Amino acid sequence: AIADKEISEKITSLLMEGCTVELPEELLAQHVEDQLKQYSYYAEANGISMDMLLSMMGQTIESFKAEIENDVRTNISISAIIEEIAKAEGITADENDVSNFYEAACKAKGATIEQIKQDYPEDETKKYISFMKASNLVRSSAKISHK
Repeated sequence: AIADKEISEKITSLLMEGCTVELPEELLAQHVEDQLKQYSYYAEANGISMDMLLSMMGQTIESFKAEIENDVRTNISISAIIEEIAKAEGITADENDVSNFYEAACKAKGATIEQIKQDYPEDETKKYISFMKASNLVRSSAKISHK
């Protein structure tokens, strides 16, 4: 598992080095704010204040925001890069892919197909499957050498 994480981090690093992604500042700011709210809710749910959580993490709000912004910037950029790879490679999801996804989701969640389709609209599911196929292509195409 550690090797998988290291491989993923190296692939992410190489993709970020080799590509330029222009992110609207409003989009970045909104995602950072959303992440901060999630941490705040997490802290409150565990009976501590956000200030106490930051103190436990050894961070100030400014350093924490900077860390979140870096993570958000990377995540959005990688998603955009993978989506472009999917487009360039003509990677799509067909009805069979969607059907298999829905079937697996039904089994995993113990839900009906109608419930799954409500939770996972077909258009979004196709985008997700295409994204995962492109991610797998990038990973399987990586030449890995050990030093």
